[in-house]
Amino acid sequence: MNKIQMLVLKGQYNKIKNQIDTAVIKTIESTSFINGPIVKCFFNN
Repeated sequence: MNKIQMLVLKGQYNKIKNQIDTAVIKTIESTSFINGPIVKCFFNN
């Protein structure tokens, strides 16, 4: 049986935490959650 290597997502998240937090706050403040400009930009990149 092959072992499945587990991911440590906490470390990856911590590296970009400020970017994620900023994007989430901007999205919430814009109140454009569905098909808003920030969400569209996220899906296109």
